[in-house]
Amino acid sequence: MEKDEEATISLARLRLLGFSIAMYPNFEYPPHLKLLASKLEAVERGEVKRLMVFMPPRHGKSLLCSQMFPAWYIGKHPERQIITATYGHSLASKFGRDVRNLVNEERYQAIFPETQLAEDSQARDRFNTNHNGVYLATGVGGAATGYGAHLLLIDDPVKDRQDALSETISESTWNWYTSVAHTRLMPDGVIILIMTRWHDKDLAGRILAKESDKWNIVSLAAIDDGKALWPEKYSLKDLESIKSSIGPVEFSCLYQQQPINQENAEFKKYWFKTFQDDECPGNLAIYTTVDPAISKKASADESAVVTVGVSPANDKYILEITHGRMNPSELINTIFQHIEKFNPKIVGIETVAYQQALSHFLQLEMRKRNKFVKIQEIKSISDKEQRIRGLIPHYSNGTIWHRAGLYCSALEEQLLRFPVGSHDDIIDALAFQLQLWNAPQHNLNVFQKPVIKTREQLMKEEFLFAR
Repeated sequence: MEKDEEATISLARLRLLGFSIAMYPNFEYPPHLKLLASKLEAVERGEVKRLMVFMPPRHGKSLLCSQMFPAWYIGKHPERQIITATYGHSLASKFGRDVRNLVNEERYQAIFPETQLAEDSQARDRFNTNHNGVYLATGVGGAATGYGAHLLLIDDPVKDRQDALSETISESTWNWYTSVAHTRLMPDGVIILIMTRWHDKDLAGRILAKESDKWNIVSLAAIDDGKALWPEKYSLKDLESIKSSIGPVEFSCLYQQQPINQENAEFKKYWFKTFQDDECPGNLAIYTTVDPAISKKASADESAVVTVGVSPANDKYILEITHGRMNPSELINTIFQHIEKFNPKIVGIETVAYQQALSHFLQLEMRKRNKFVKIQEIKSISDKEQRIRGLIPHYSNGTIWHRAGLYCSALEEQLLRFPVGSHDDIIDALAFQLQLWNAPQHNLNVFQKPVIKTREQLMKEEFLFAR
C-alpha cells in the first residue's frame, strides 16, 4: 500500500471528515461542516452525550449526521446498537440503505477491515454486524421493542410546518420520545437530534425546557450578520430568492432557525399602544373573558382571565390580565377578583364541557358572595388560530390599548410569537372578547384610578359631615 493511501485510510479511521472524503472524493467540507464534524467526533468519543443540530436544508447536515457518521461510528464500534428515527419509516429506511451500502463498499472494508455485515441480516431498515452490533431504522411513533441504542439519532421528527403546529402530532411525538425512544437508550447512551425549529414547543423546545443544561447545540443560520453560511453554494442573492419564493415565515424557520422574528410576526410590535391609569377614559363598557385550562400540572396550558373596557369611540383598553396554572377554586377566585375590581357587564366563558362546568360553579359562587354578573357562554366559531387572528384588524387600526407597566408584557410576548409560541392562553382569552365587542353598551361602568386620601383629608370630611 502506498504511503498516500495509508495516510488516507489512517485519517479516515481517525476523523469523520477524513472518512467522508475517503468514501466520497468530491465530498465538500465548508467551515460549518468542519464545526459539525468536530461535535460528532466528540459524540463518538463519549465526551458529548446530547447534541442538537439546527441547520438550513441542503447544507449537508443529514448527509454528515445521518449517513456518514453512523457508518463511521459502526466501523469504530461494530458491537454497538444504533437507532435512527425520522418522521416517516420510508425516510428512515433510506438512511438505513445508505449506511448499509457504505458499510458494504470495498473502500469501507479497507478502512475498517474488522467490520462487516452479518450475512443473514442485511435489510435496509435493520441489519447486524459480524460483532453483533445492530442498526435499526424506524419512523417516529414506530415500535422499537427489543432493541437498544448506544446511539439514538433522530433526524426531522416532524415532516413540515403544518405537522409541527399540530397539537396532536406534537403531543404524539413527545410521547414517543419519552415513552419509546428514550427508554431504548443503553447505559451511557447518546442522543443526536437534528431538526427544524418550527415552534417553541416542538420536540427540541420541550426537551430544552426540562434539561437545557445537558445539551450541546449547533444552531447555524443561512444568513448571519449579512453573510451567507455557505456562499459558494448559496449566495445571499440565492437565499433572498428562496426567501421570496417560500415566504418569510418558512424561511425564518427553515433557514434561520428562528420560529419568530419581527419580519414574520403576524402581530407587529409597533401596533402596541399603552395608556397610564389616569389616561384611561371613564364611560367604559367592561367585559371579562376567561380561557380556563383543565389541569394544573407543570406540562399543562395556563388559564387566563382578561378584563377589557370599550369606550364610546370603540377603543379597547386592556385593564387587567391574570394568568397561570390554577385549579378550579383558584380560577373562580381570580374571576371574582376581576368582578369585584371592575364590575364587568358580562363574563364570557367558552361553551365546552369543562368551561360549562366552570360557569355552573361560578353561578353558585355568586349566590354565596351575593355578587352577581351576567355569565355569557361564548361559542368557538372557528379554530383557535383563526379566532386569534380576528384581533389583527383591531391592533393594526390602533383601537387596542395596553395598560402601561408590566400588566401586558406576557400578552405582548404571546402576540409577537403567535402562532408558534409555547403559550397562547392570554391572547385566546382576549380573542373571546371579539364576540362581546360587537355591540358594546356604554354608560355602565367606569374604570378610574383609585383616589388615595390622606388622614387629614378624611378627618376634614368627617368634620364637615358632622356639621
